[in-house]
Amino acid sequence: ITQTVDEKTLELASRRADLEKESALAYARAFTEQELTEIATFYNSEAGKKLIESGPIATRELVKAADIWQNG
Repeated sequence: ITQTVDEKTLELASRRADLEKESALAYARAFTEQELTEIATFYNSEAGKKLIESGPIATRELVKAADIWQNG
């Protein structure tokens, strides 16, 4: 398993630049340069860093709460 994972990781690594380019184009189509600057400023702030770190945990908890609410 480890060997297969390592092989696939190396295959994907060579394509990372393509993914980054496509991601940049998607954001450029959706946001203005000013908006992107403001978004970057937020994610570089303490609150933005905390959102990146704790956001997935909060999302998971919200999904649990929604499931309980839906079933209740």
